[in-house]
Amino acid sequence: MEGLGRYIATVKTAKHRVFQFLGANIIPDSKLIVFTLDDALYAGVLSSKIHLVWVSATQALLEDRPTYVKSKSFDPFPFPSCDAPAQERVRRLTEELDAHRKRVQSQHPGLTLTGMYNVLEKLRANEP
Repeated sequence: MEGLGRYIATVKTAKHRVFQFLGANIIPDSKLIVFTLDDALYAGVLSSKIHLVWVSATQALLEDRPTYVKSKSFDPFPFPSCDAPAQERVRRLTEELDAHRKRVQSQHPGLTLTGMYNVLEKLRANEP
């Protein structure tokens, strides 16, 4: 991670598969899967529907919780190729999503990403 200002991480075992940027000053522990990439293009592709479908087909389970297996979900994943304008659009949208999540969390101390996505799940299902 030397030379990186940030990296991409996801929690190893999680209800919602979320990829986020963490600052290089955050030392990851064994519960995080770390990707030593700082380009928002990669975070965007990892967060994409196609990667999440791939992950659901290659993940393991810890009891009833999905567990990300990097050697099965990341290493063989066929990253799509796209032109420069598409890459820039993915980068921009990924940066906006990352900033939005961090803004919401700063406005609601104690709100975790799992909690945020639990609320989103309820909103999508028209539940209170």
